[in-house]
Order: sequence, then C-alpha cells, then structure tokens
Amino acid sequence: MNFVEPYQRLAAFYDSDWGSFTNSYIPFLKLLDQEFHLSGKKVLDIACGTGNLALILADMGCDVTGVDRSPEMLNIARAKCKNYSTHFLIDNMLSFDLGAQQFDYIFNTFDSINYLLTLDEIKQFFTQVYRALKLEGYFIFDINTEHAFGFRHIGTHHREINGIRFIQKHRFDAPACIETTRFLFDDGEETHVQKGYQKDQIENLLLLMKFNIIACYSAFDLVLADENTERLLFLCRR
Repeated sequence: MNFVEPYQRLAAFYDSDWGSFTNSYIPFLKLLDQEFHLSGKKVLDIACGTGNLALILADMGCDVTGVDRSPEMLNIARAKCKNYSTHFLIDNMLSFDLGAQQFDYIFNTFDSINYLLTLDEIKQFFTQVYRALKLEGYFIFDINTEHAFGFRHIGTHHREINGIRFIQKHRFDAPACIETTRFLFDDGEETHVQKGYQKDQIENLLLLMKFNIIACYSAFDLVLADENTERLLFLCRR
C-alpha cells in the first residue's frame, strides 16, 4: 500500500466536499469587521488549506499570509487568490517561522488544532501564535471537543467526488478520544488522526499563555459555549 501525507490526495477535490465549511465563518467575520474593522489589517491564516478563508479576508481588504504544511493545498490557495496580494508559505503549525513579522489577527480554522495530539503540542502552538501576534492582537480558532467524536463520523463509507472513488473508514478510540480516518484509494491510502479535547483544558492553556479569552462560542451560532458543546470557537486577545 502506498501511504501519502494528509491532504496530498484530498487536495484535488477538497473544496467540492469540505470547502463550504468556510461559509460558516462569514457571519462571525462580519461581526469582527463591525467591531474591530478588519480592512487593512495584517492577518495570518495558519493551516490555511486551499485558501478559502484567506480569499474572504483578502476580499475584505486584509493583508493575508497563509501557512500550511501541504504543498498540494497551497498550490490551490495561490491560484484562488492570484488577484490579491496574498502570501502563502509551506510550514508546520508547531514550527512556523515568519521572522520578526507580527500580525493583527491570527486564524486557525476547521478544527486544524485537533491534529495536535497532546496538550504539550497545543501549548507549543499557542506559544508560536503568541510570538507572532501583535500586542492587543486577536487570535481566533475553532476546535472539536470530545463530544464531537465517535458519533457523527463512524463506520465505512464508499464515496465518489468529482469522479474519484474512494473508501472512507473511521475508527474511534474512546479512552484516548482519538479518531482515525483512513481514505482508501485504488493506488494508496491517506490517513488523518485527530484528538478531541475538553473545553476547560483549552481555556486553561490559553490563560497559562497569558491570552485574554474574550468569548468562547458554540460554533457557529455565536451563542456562548457550555461543557457539552461539540465545536468551540474562541476569540482571544494578546
């Protein structure tokens, strides 16, 4: 079996299935724009994928830099945002290095943070974000809690997207709260591993890193989250 990195194969048809998720952010972005005036702000989009959020932010007048570990996803992002002065770099969430640059806003969306499988890794990521964020800058991210795993995504599914046939298999390790999703193609396999976290675990880490938690919403209905919320949307300030 030929094994490939996450999103190496999915990149080709990612937008046709998962790309519309970014539209869920539009009401929240409009709210941010009304409150803090996004236009003209310097924005970093970490784990930017195919550039859907970067495109929306650029169209709102932001100066956007996108970072992602997948060259296949970034190629699509660059083509999508070619009419804007956006910048895209290949780098890792835990080790991205943008030198002395600092940003007014940093985004990390579509549960990308769930790919970090320990609290120590999340702490390392928050440290990276803190360094790259301007004083009084904003950090916005969403994350799946333990309540989101093991219920919706279960079993084996035979799928076809844009003429590409594949099998999508889910396995959930309940004690560890680890979900493994295998995408089986005729010529290889792409595996994704994610972990669910508790709301207070993430809040405690943010406070430890000296972030000010402005709000924690139930994404994306913008009501305040509780302990049973499946996906959290955090708005924080340095």
